[in-house]
Amino acid sequence: MSLFAVTSSQLNYLAYVFGLACGICPASGEIAIDARFLEYFEGAEAMLLLSGFPPSATEVSWYRDTKVSEPNLILSHLPPSNIWHKGPRFSGRENITEGSLLFSWVKIHDTGNYTVKVTSPNGDQTATALLRVGEYFTTPVLTVNTSSAVELLDVVGASCNTNATKIEWHLSDRPVVSNDRMTLSPDNRTLVIHRISRSDTWLDCVASNSLDMTKKGFASLSVACEYSEAVEVKAEKTWGLEHSGGQNGPDSLSFLSQPYNYEGVVTADIGSLVNIECMSYSVPAPTYRWTHYNTPLNVSGQKVTIRNLTEKQLGRYRCTVQNSRTQITIYKDVWINKPRYVPDTKVLHLGKPVVVVLIMLAVLGGLSLCGMLIFILIGQCSNRASAQIHDIAHAPIHASVDCAYADHQPHYEG
Repeated sequence: MSLFAVTSSQLNYLAYVFGLACGICPASGEIAIDARFLEYFEGAEAMLLLSGFPPSATEVSWYRDTKVSEPNLILSHLPPSNIWHKGPRFSGRENITEGSLLFSWVKIHDTGNYTVKVTSPNGDQTATALLRVGEYFTTPVLTVNTSSAVELLDVVGASCNTNATKIEWHLSDRPVVSNDRMTLSPDNRTLVIHRISRSDTWLDCVASNSLDMTKKGFASLSVACEYSEAVEVKAEKTWGLEHSGGQNGPDSLSFLSQPYNYEGVVTADIGSLVNIECMSYSVPAPTYRWTHYNTPLNVSGQKVTIRNLTEKQLGRYRCTVQNSRTQITIYKDVWINKPRYVPDTKVLHLGKPVVVVLIMLAVLGGLSLCGMLIFILIGQCSNRASAQIHDIAHAPIHASVDCAYADHQPHYEG
């Protein structure tokens, strides 16, 4: 097939018709490079679609830069005479069809600015656009280690298989980051959900390249809800089997315990013996799994025995029951708590004689206190009076004579 193949023209025509159908054709006489077709994966056929190309154009030239100059020329075409001129930037992969620049395939280094110049009887017009070529990567394939899980019990692991350089995860449309419930591998290709939740309904693995061009992988999750809901839904599925005498169940769970459990709580002293038995019926007989919080217990049967209860053994115990034939799995929790000791709050009752004696003692004590205060006050006042009298007695006496008064006294001679 030659460089100027018919397939290229058809591709350009379809893109141009699509632009007209979407109502984005520029005003008459104005050229523009369609912004919708400026990003491509490496190795793909690409086209810089020129809109508003005038039918009367006498020359169209494409340049590998923002400047129109001969060193930047890729290819030039004179439609009337069908003359082609290859410039210094022509690589052998470019073609001009109806004014648009077509690449038979693009490479990373094709990223950059491209300018088109169109000459017509009405004058010259130019338009510039930025072409972006990103690394090609495969569409992510998402694999999950289980198709169904039990809420807060099972661990779910997922892998995103792609050669993309950047991977992000979304769990039910929420971005995923490493925390106490989920862990991402250093390259983000593996996700581990330690405690699956009923709201975790699907996983998205979003792969992208340096230009943020994205592809997505998807996987749905089936998580068993709380005990009552799981029983209700799964019992409906096995109703026909149960009434036909085939495999069925389990449909319910109950506990027998020593000490007795009240509303799912066993109250036992530290150091005491505790027995808990998980009761369920199914055909064939179910298998049992026990966990203490999220830690599996080394118990294969339906009974757990704790001979000497310790502080570490308190808390939540979960019994999970599964029928391998019906594929029904249900679970139920039971808690072991130590008793709460309430201090004795009995009221002290006193007889009347004792009360009378206490009152008399209180009155005497009050009178004694008042007497002591009065005695102290009197003593203070006496001391102050004695000090004042002493100061007066030892004070010096000064005599003064009024001379003027003496001069006017009568004088008698004998």
